[in-house]
Amino acid sequence: MEMDVKKSFKNVSVHFQIFKFYNQFRPFLVDVSFSVCDILSKKSASSYYINTMIRVLSKFSNAVKCPLKGHVYARNLEIKYDFFKMFIDEGRYRFNFEFFADYPLDSAGKVTMYLEVFNKYTKPTKRLSNNLTSILTSLM
Repeated sequence: MEMDVKKSFKNVSVHFQIFKFYNQFRPFLVDVSFSVCDILSKKSASSYYINTMIRVLSKFSNAVKCPLKGHVYARNLEIKYDFFKMFIDEGRYRFNFEFFADYPLDSAGKVTMYLEVFNKYTKPTKRLSNNLTSILTSLM
């Protein structure tokens, strides 16, 4: 994600939600709003989830201090399962981010990410593939 901010934003807030798929996407555990600028300047305490998001984003983005201005990017974002394993199990998820800027808070944009978590895939062993090959050749 890359954007050019035409005017300086002194106050940026985010509304973050997680949804889990149970025949449809339903709210799941997290529904928080926070001021990004207050957290980046350490003026407000934040939760585990917010600290994790800020720590991940700071490695891949230049949006690490306020006011936000000029060219802002988040590149090659890589989310490790270890950050979320405490509360996310196998399934399909939707992450909603809605950004607000300045006062009064005007919507500045929305980002929706979809994620699927599943058990680690392991390749069949050679022994299994050899047995499968012999079964298939005997059927022919």
